[in-house]
Amino acid sequence: MFETLLEPLRLKWAAYSRRDQQSLAALIVALVLAVLIFGISLPVLNKNQELNTDLQNAQRVYSELLNLAPMALNNSSATPSFEASAVNSEVRRQAARFGVEIQRFEPDGALLKVWLEDVRYPAVIQWLGGLTALGIGHTELTLEDRPKSGFVSVRVTLGALN
Repeated sequence: MFETLLEPLRLKWAAYSRRDQQSLAALIVALVLAVLIFGISLPVLNKNQELNTDLQNAQRVYSELLNLAPMALNNSSATPSFEASAVNSEVRRQAARFGVEIQRFEPDGALLKVWLEDVRYPAVIQWLGGLTALGIGHTELTLEDRPKSGFVSVRVTLGALN
């Protein structure tokens, strides 16, 4: 079966001069090497580099979260000392303190809906912990993972703890 398919190629090959056959063989070898290098090796190496970067980011976020654990445990026993009328200003002040950029916020009665985009997860945890320590808690919280390792988008509804 393969002989019938290869026969026209053999005839064509035989029609070339010795020098053309050598040139064509060198071209085929160069083409195979180019496919191996640019089609397989480089994409694999690039993906490996990308995965190593993601791993380093994840390890950094993990170590930051481990460092935040004692603070979170201490905040859970704090007594609320916050007035409900100033939720908006305190949320903004705490966001600035922890490097969290608020994309959008919307008052909803005594509550405040807040949107954050592409924020480092440890900063969000610190921000929420700082708000809890002041007596501001969340009634709804949605975290969405972002493509960049260690970053999230957040939708949260905040209000004074009673």
